[in-house]
Amino acid sequence: MPLIIRVLFISSLLISQYVITSDKSLEGNWIGASNPEIIINLSIQDDNFVAYEIDFGTNQMKEEPLFILNLKNNLSQSPDGKSELVLIKEDTLINSDGQIIYRDYRNKKNKMMCMTDWSSKVPQSMLIRLDELRVTAARHCLECNQEACSMKIWPQGSEKEVLLCKRIFCQPVDTIKRNILGELDKFPSGRNYAVFYYSISKDGKIKDIEVQENIGSMNKNQANLYLNLMLRSHRYKTLLIENNPIELTNLRGVINWKLERRQ
Repeated sequence: MPLIIRVLFISSLLISQYVITSDKSLEGNWIGASNPEIIINLSIQDDNFVAYEIDFGTNQMKEEPLFILNLKNNLSQSPDGKSELVLIKEDTLINSDGQIIYRDYRNKKNKMMCMTDWSSKVPQSMLIRLDELRVTAARHCLECNQEACSMKIWPQGSEKEVLLCKRIFCQPVDTIKRNILGELDKFPSGRNYAVFYYSISKDGKIKDIEVQENIGSMNKNQANLYLNLMLRSHRYKTLLIENNPIELTNLRGVINWKLERRQ
């Protein structure tokens, strides 16, 4: 093999190896998409990634692990059993049970994870003073210009700030789903997972949905249409900056669903 070809071949192997390794560099802090969401640390132990919850009050890791990730076999294992990993990204992990962990500071597009299920919304106790909270927190949580605001992407170690900003600015106040029974013939039955980007318009509606990753019975176009139909009924409190309504951009979501059409 000529020297230059051999060098290029070896270089391509090294580049490929680096991409695979960097995409699975999972050590660090994550957020678990539960209710309420929790802070998780992943660390390598015996060739596996072990997850420990970080206590919200003390910032100390709890003694018992939450789960173990075995990337060689694409499995997550917890006291409840084993589950296949269906998506492994440096900013998002999903298993076949629909459990999700994420970290915004590793998202290359600077998107904040603001939707991980169909139903989470602003708590009623917070809703009555949401405008007041937003005035106080806007400079802390947002980066704005005259056209739009984006969520601030916090560095690792600031997960408490991430969760607070999410609850104040990017949670819906109404999640009643639109009835799309008459349109289900557009979609194949089966389980699906979708990672998508979106924005919130000046009048508090979801816009600009763009599926980035999808796994399951639907292709990307079908998943995109399905999400658009289902999320039209989500409503958000209008974001006011200096009393002017403004869009909220740089949002992302992860949703999983199982569609079973009636015969």
